[in-house]
Amino acid sequence: MRLVFLAYVLVLFAGTSLRAQVEQDKVAHFAVGAIAGGAGAYVASELSGQSRFWTMTGAIGTSLLAGLAKEAVDKRRYNS
Repeated sequence: MRLVFLAYVLVLFAGTSLRAQVEQDKVAHFAVGAIAGGAGAYVASELSGQSRFWTMTGAIGTSLLAGLAKEAVDKRRYNS
């Protein structure tokens, strides 16, 4: 599970520029994705009998769905 978290953090920082101040929206995106990914990993792990493949798939899938949902809400709310 530590490997999943470390990979997630590395991907997050690889795709963003390093700034002293982070926009509040980016913090919300990270929080939603991290919580959804953790929950998805837990559920997939329990359902698959601790299979690493399905645990990772559950984490990535739920993070992706949460991110897309957050973007859709932002687009509708801010019309951007």
